[in-house]
Amino acid sequence: MGSAVGVAGSCANDDCPTSKECGPGDVAGCSCGGVEAGHRLCESGAFGACSCPGDGSFGAAGAGPLEDCIAETEWCDGHDNDCNGVVDDHFACHDDAVEEAFTLPFEGGAYFAGLSSDVSCDNKAVQQFWPVLSHEYMNGFDCYVDEYRFRRSDGELFYNSTTRGIVHHTPAAELVEASPCDALGGGFGFDAEGTLYYQCGSKLERGKNEVVADDISFIAGVLDDGRTLVTRRLANQGYVYAVLDEAGIELTRFPPAGLFTGSLEVRPNSTSVVGNRAYTLLVRTYDQVTIELLLYAVDEASVFRLVRRRIVPSAGIAQLALSDGSLFVSDGSLFRGYFPDNTNAVVYRKSEGIFVWPDDSSFSAQLTAGPRMTEVQP
Repeated sequence: MGSAVGVAGSCANDDCPTSKECGPGDVAGCSCGGVEAGHRLCESGAFGACSCPGDGSFGAAGAGPLEDCIAETEWCDGHDNDCNGVVDDHFACHDDAVEEAFTLPFEGGAYFAGLSSDVSCDNKAVQQFWPVLSHEYMNGFDCYVDEYRFRRSDGELFYNSTTRGIVHHTPAAELVEASPCDALGGGFGFDAEGTLYYQCGSKLERGKNEVVADDISFIAGVLDDGRTLVTRRLANQGYVYAVLDEAGIELTRFPPAGLFTGSLEVRPNSTSVVGNRAYTLLVRTYDQVTIELLLYAVDEASVFRLVRRRIVPSAGIAQLALSDGSLFVSDGSLFRGYFPDNTNAVVYRKSEGIFVWPDDSSFSAQLTAGPRMTEVQP
């Protein structure tokens, strides 16, 4: 791993160091005068100059507008449609390659939130569907479960009960953190020490009501070293990912404006974490009808590394990104897997469910990563 910049405040504008260990689509953070967070794009194998909001370069590419050129959206047609001096930039052309440099073997299991035929607590259940469909499943949760997460340190399952708070899934349903406000939600997670990070309103809190940061919308994941991947809302009503350090200082955010042709939407619930890396998705829509999933790895230096792009017929209602580059999409009726060798297959059908059926609500459907079912603690 090189010296790629990912820490806002460690350098200012063009004083930041660069790294040659980067590829197309990689984005590193940088500080704009020590106040705002900017970004550096990978150009010819190294991170370029820091682009800051409001300086005219934020999201820009190429040499600037050409004379006598009518700017349009950039498409893959061999022409410079947006008049910036670069042909087919902003990833206008599709690429099926999977960048293996930032993938890791996936040795766990993929789970879905569903409903069982049991009578306990509104039939909520969690079942493994990958790499094999487990005949065992977990149930007996509190009613109105909002989110399920496995603690990586020991493989135990926790969930967010909207009426109680964060609950450890044990026979006694042990309450870990009571809801201290009316808006406990938006994701939670654990660092390597097992310390709980959770959300109260717009605040990121840790342990027993220790406020780490404010102005967050969702906790996508907590890395082993205490960094958090969260989403933040922009003035234009869109959302971006942001990486915060253990003290709550924003290190970098993603995506920068104009990086990709078309619209981008973050999918924080798709995130899985392995040690000090997070794997997460964005849904890209362009050409009005084409849908593409972008899998990014957030590495140890808080750099967003482009792992793969995959055109899909639908983004579904729930997605999951895995460390080996695999993607899963659920539309409620079936799950489709998109694998690193660019094959794809239906991996689960709701019509074939025996014990548990996937939750097909767009509000509560969830896919999540954890240990293999045989390793899940009782």
